[in-house]
Amino acid sequence: MTFNIKSLAMSQTADMHVCDANGEKQFNDDGDPITITFYGPASKEYRKVRFENEQVAQAQATEIVLGKKSSLTWQDKAENRAEYLSKLTVSFNGFSDPSGKLKGVEFYKSVFEDVELVHIADDSESFLNNRKNFTKPSAKK
Repeated sequence: MTFNIKSLAMSQTADMHVCDANGEKQFNDDGDPITITFYGPASKEYRKVRFENEQVAQAQATEIVLGKKSSLTWQDKAENRAEYLSKLTVSFNGFSDPSGKLKGVEFYKSVFEDVELVHIADDSESFLNNRKNFTKPSAKK
């Protein structure tokens, strides 16, 4: 008996249903789900962004070990988080910038930085950290 190990491969991307702060899934005015598509652990984009993020964290940790006071503020940390999530975002689906001015990465970053929408950034990090979100359904039930 053989087994195709590639059947365990993860998806390159996955969609996260956007929820409100109470955890209720959200839909746009047309009734379509509001989702965010993210690059997953099986993608080159995810690997690159994670590596870059780890390099920055390692440099900051080295400074602390060497006795240098961190100059990182909470605003810097929030901006870094928004940048990280934006780089892992493929698309926002079912919603756009109400002003119509921001698109793509600029809009992604503005949402992830918005203090009033912090639950979306929190949910996004949790989603990205759970590899089950990027697995394909089992053929055997």
